[in-house]
Amino acid sequence: MHSSCCNRLLISSSSAPTIINCGKLLPQNIVKNVNFLPQKRSFNIHRWSAFKRWQELQRDEREYQQEKDAMKNFIRLSNGLYITPEKPSDALSRKFEVLPKKAPEDETRKDTGAFSMELMTFHTQMRYIDHSFDNTRRFKRYRHFQHLQFDQRFIPERLLFLGADLAAAHFLVHRDAAVKFVGDDVWIKKDKKGRYNLPGRKVPGLYLEAIDASDTELMFEGDSVDIL
Repeated sequence: MHSSCCNRLLISSSSAPTIINCGKLLPQNIVKNVNFLPQKRSFNIHRWSAFKRWQELQRDEREYQQEKDAMKNFIRLSNGLYITPEKPSDALSRKFEVLPKKAPEDETRKDTGAFSMELMTFHTQMRYIDHSFDNTRRFKRYRHFQHLQFDQRFIPERLLFLGADLAAAHFLVHRDAAVKFVGDDVWIKKDKKGRYNLPGRKVPGLYLEAIDASDTELMFEGDSVDIL
């Protein structure tokens, strides 16, 4: 795994850079009100790291929110208080009008309320514990690598609202890079308070001319830019 910062990277051309044409390197935090899954702050080196695709994390978060909303709206009183059912499945059945309860042979461990297999096998993941500083640094570096992969994922809505060049400009400037557009000699980058001035909608005839991504942690296809 490579997650170190790019020491020096300067991409410049008269038209849109190649890094934009691939359609992968696009901006973050452009579509407002996007819920990003919070990273757990618990520092745990006692378990082997398990990588999950961000689509799976979003699916689990969505199911959790649906269950939470169904529990709160099972019996809601006029004063804002609410009564929750004994089992979450009762609330979900009432809200979504799902089919009757599954047959016992078709129920999963989650349906029966049993402990998950992840919890049941937790002790098998503690066979090797390394408290050395080297392993601690390696663990934190890998967690940071996973965060970068999720943070720099491709979101189609950004390309739809901004266009390829402006979307890439937002993506890069938000990650401490600097960009320059065709016909403009001003380099656009963050100020000391993290603010920058870029259009929030697609602008016809606006094309990137140069990108200065020095000392940034850009990644492409799950790999850091410094190995490309």
